[in-house]
Amino acid sequence: MFDVHYNARDGGANAGGGATKIRYALVVTVRAPKHVDLYQEILRAHAKLEALEPQISLPIRA
Repeated sequence: MFDVHYNARDGGANAGGGATKIRYALVVTVRAPKHVDLYQEILRAHAKLEALEPQISLPIRA
């Protein structure tokens, strides 16, 4: 489980509750060599999840 929180900063200090909300995404890579079909196993186990299809393409910087 991941809890991701955005903490607005102002000059290094907490900006307080009046900060503008931002949209963001979390991308996670999971490797489990003993689970060849991990992606499908997760989708079957958690029926509320659905696969997301990218709406735009971004270059990957390495």
